[in-house]
Amino acid sequence: MIKHVLFVSLLSIFIVSGNTQELLFKSGTIDINEVENSNLTFVEEELFDDYGFRIMVFNQLPSLEQRKQLEESGVELLEYLPKNAFFVSIKKGAIISALNGYGISKIIDVNPKYKTSKELANGNIPSWAVQDANNITVIVKYFESVDDTKVLLDLQQKNLVIKDSLISQNLVEVELSKKNLDALYALSYIQYVEAKQPPGEPENLPGRTLHRSNTLWTNAENGCALYF
Repeated sequence: MIKHVLFVSLLSIFIVSGNTQELLFKSGTIDINEVENSNLTFVEEELFDDYGFRIMVFNQLPSLEQRKQLEESGVELLEYLPKNAFFVSIKKGAIISALNGYGISKIIDVNPKYKTSKELANGNIPSWAVQDANNITVIVKYFESVDDTKVLLDLQQKNLVIKDSLISQNLVEVELSKKNLDALYALSYIQYVEAKQPPGEPENLPGRTLHRSNTLWTNAENGCALYF
């Protein structure tokens, strides 16, 4: 039997606008009106390090004070997604009732297809990322809420070869079989996967690959549409 960790269903407090609203991913865009509304009920397999992950869409951007209040309740806004949306982590035991009044219009599951680049999704793996007939090297971004050591250990236990890491930005370079890419996308704590950097790029994992949430938040407030 699959055990569930029930936070609470929030479907009753969400109002979805009839206007088209797109979320921008590096893999493409989605119309949120065409995506099924989710909730904060997580199956055990969705939790990692006592965190579950979703995308929250707001009617308008919450203030820094509102973000702080949400975090104190166990709901942390992570990286910004244009427009008016965030990846969020929900800690086990979070006070979900605190979400009322924050103008949340929709909650969306983090679909594995949102986690990949267009080239990987289309099977166009660049030559510099190909190790041999079966294996490739990719850059993995994991959600910042989880413990770095636990992430690295879990990846190793899944037979991924860790070649480099930039813990300060939650980035890991790993080698894996191409047939295991879908399994990598499906890991709940994984935010994004792309092919390794081309020759000529710095040997260490580049900070430009993905921006930390505070940078995204600052630019979001200034009207800039940054996305990973």
